[in-house]
Amino acid sequence: MAEDSGDLLAFLVSFLVIARFWTLHRRLFESLVDFDERLLSLTTLWLLFIVFLPYPTARLFVGSQTTTDAVVLYLATLVLISLLGLAQTWYVRRHPRLRLPVPDTVWRDRNASAWAAVAAFGLAIGVAFVSPFAGLLTLLLVVPLQSVAVRAARRRSARAPRE
Repeated sequence: MAEDSGDLLAFLVSFLVIARFWTLHRRLFESLVDFDERLLSLTTLWLLFIVFLPYPTARLFVGSQTTTDAVVLYLATLVLISLLGLAQTWYVRRHPRLRLPVPDTVWRDRNASAWAAVAAFGLAIGVAFVSPFAGLLTLLLVVPLQSVAVRAARRRSARAPRE
């Protein structure tokens, strides 16, 4: 069992990360009343990288030392998944016929949160070139950065002049 601990940890990490992405995806799709081929294409491409994610995750746990290339591949995959999720959100927001009416505040919060995650993943890639382990630790900043980004977006929105 001890020799499988790396594989089991990789499986658990993959599962938890994919579950988080799936939750965000489900929230977006709960607001849909219809879909079209472009949205389906974006979703299929997003799903390709979701299915690919266990591979870079497993590479993180191979051997006794985390390598820069394994960490960068993992983080780059997270960036791609996040950007594709953001593209789906952007597409749905700009095609009201596909969705239920959703307040602009919901879109603002989703965009701020998604961009904060992309920024945190990008920062983690930069840090990973200096220290792979520190790059992974940088992922701990994702949730706090998302919270700060959403609060900042709300403040900017509250200060914006009303028409």
